[in-house]
Amino acid sequence: MHDSISYQGARFALFIGATLLAVACEEPASPGHPAVRAASLSLPGTDTVGGQGTLGAGSATPGSDRQDFNFDVTASLSGGQVFYRDWAVVRIDGTVGTLTVDPADPSTAITAYRDWASVCADPTRGVAFDGTGRLDTGSLTDFTVAVCDNGSPESGTDFLQMDVPAYTYNHGGFLSSGDVAKSGTATIIFQDGFESPNPLSEWTQYPSGNGRYSLSSDTVHSGT
Repeated sequence: MHDSISYQGARFALFIGATLLAVACEEPASPGHPAVRAASLSLPGTDTVGGQGTLGAGSATPGSDRQDFNFDVTASLSGGQVFYRDWAVVRIDGTVGTLTVDPADPSTAITAYRDWASVCADPTRGVAFDGTGRLDTGSLTDFTVAVCDNGSPESGTDFLQMDVPAYTYNHGGFLSSGDVAKSGTATIIFQDGFESPNPLSEWTQYPSGNGRYSLSSDTVHSGT
C-alpha cells in the first residue's frame, strides 16, 4: 500500500495534523454504542505541496523551451489550484497551451494525492497528485503532476513532471527557477471492519524498509 492516498468518494477519512486526538467511552459496546475497529497510519510525510517557477532555458515567447507553473495542493483535495503553461505548445492563433485547476471552475479539481513520487531519487521527498484541468482551448482533461522537493529555493535541484495522457503529453525536468515545497503530517484512519479478511500483519509499506509509518489497532467506542 502506498503511504498516503486520498480519493474523492472513498469510504475512509483523511485527517490532517501533527497529532490525532480521539475521545472514546470506557463503557462496553452495545447496540447504542457499537464498537468500531480502526487503524491509524501515522505518516511523517506531507499534507501540503506547493510550488512556483519554470522549467527550461527559453524565454517567455511562443515556441520557446520554457514551462511555467504555479500550484498549491493539499491532501484533503479541497481548494487545490494549478496553473501550467508550455510555451513550446503553440496554437494556430499564436497563443500557447495552458492547463488550469481553479476552485472557481467547479468542473476542475484535484482528485487524488500521494505523499511519495517514484520519479524522485528519494521517493519520500516527492508528491504526486491527479486532477481534472481545463485547457486553454476550453476542453477538460485528466492529468498527473509529480514533484520532488530536493533542496532550497533557486537551487535548481527540485523537479517537476506533468503528464496529460489524453494528449500524449509528458514533460519534466529540474527547475530552472523557483521552488517546490512539501510540508505537514498526514494521518489516515480506516474503519468499518477494514481488517477483514487480512490482518494487520499482512500490511506492508512502500517503498519498503524506510520506516515511514507505523501501524496500530484498537477498539474505539462511540458516545461521549
